[in-house]
Amino acid sequence: MAKNNQQIQSEKKHTQTLMGELVPVVTSLTAEATKNRPGQPTKRTPQIVDEICNRLECGEALLMICNDPMMPGYQTVMGWKRADPELANRFNEAREEGTYALDDVAELIARKIPGYATGDYRYDDMLVGVLAQRKRYANRKRFGEKVQVDVVDHKVFMLPNDAIDGEGY
Repeated sequence: MAKNNQQIQSEKKHTQTLMGELVPVVTSLTAEATKNRPGQPTKRTPQIVDEICNRLECGEALLMICNDPMMPGYQTVMGWKRADPELANRFNEAREEGTYALDDVAELIARKIPGYATGDYRYDDMLVGVLAQRKRYANRKRFGEKVQVDVVDHKVFMLPNDAIDGEGY
């Protein structure tokens, strides 16, 4: 991968060309991170679901939770979520709560608090940006951009001829 990065940086290419070259890399990383684990399927228990929800409420990403050897794989959890709308709702609510933790961590990094900030300005700035994007995505009601739509209903209205006094233009 380092060789690919050096090659991309050394050649001047159009942004769309660069993005097109990165798609297979990102796709393979995603496939690797979400692949099924070998062995028996994990049985869904209230304890496992509670642990996943607790970790989501702390701002941890589902993929990171599922990469824990003590937790079910990502595909297993997504299957549970697809099959049970109530569980999907519970996970979404836990993620929304987790956005408050993400917001707090981003502030600690931005304030350069030891143990949270790395001291590398560019990396810390990028990390705060990623956390901000995650919290906007996970909790659109609180952190998403506000969108206002004005609905205007146009109706034809005819004024009577004597409604306006004076010269008309």
